[in-house]
Amino acid sequence: MTRKIRNKHMTPEETMALWKEKVLVTLSEEEKAIVSYWEKLILDKQRTLRVEAYMKRLSYKKNLQRQKRNTGCLMMGLEIAKGL
Repeated sequence: MTRKIRNKHMTPEETMALWKEKVLVTLSEEEKAIVSYWEKLILDKQRTLRVEAYMKRLSYKKNLQRQKRNTGCLMMGLEIAKGL
């Protein structure tokens, strides 16, 4: 039975450091090279996902602002039309 390494309050970097302390010392040099390669790929993927999520939030905010602006212009147009 294996013990769970990751604590739900730990960041991915802390989890990786703990994993390196516990597991990486038992691996051979070839296995360490493979692990470091995959670690780099995983961290790159995480960074990419974070950037994509940020861009989605940013575009959502911009669309929301645009909708509010368009709604405001529409309401002003209706008020002007009622006055005529």
